[in-house]
Amino acid sequence: MSKTNTNITSEKIIKLSDLPIGNMGIILTIDDQEMDKNLLRDCWDQGLLPGSSIAVLEVYESQKKMVIQINSSIILAMPIAISEKINVNHS
Repeated sequence: MSKTNTNITSEKIIKLSDLPIGNMGIILTIDDQEMDKNLLRDCWDQGLLPGSSIAVLEVYESQKKMVIQINSSIILAMPIAISEKINVNHS
């Protein structure tokens, strides 16, 4: 499932976990090498797919979670550990 958008030129590629609060990016790849296949399928079902826009709304370090918005509609909390496996562009 690791697809890369090769049309990205001036953007910086970072982990979703490094995207600052209030910023948006586009999902480029999901590092699924060590991810449980059921968890990966859950990510896909929630809209975490290459090409989807994503924004970080809040980070709760003490709970090891972040709140994200996918495609300007879906809002969910996710473990920071998963966000470290998602590569996004950040201009």
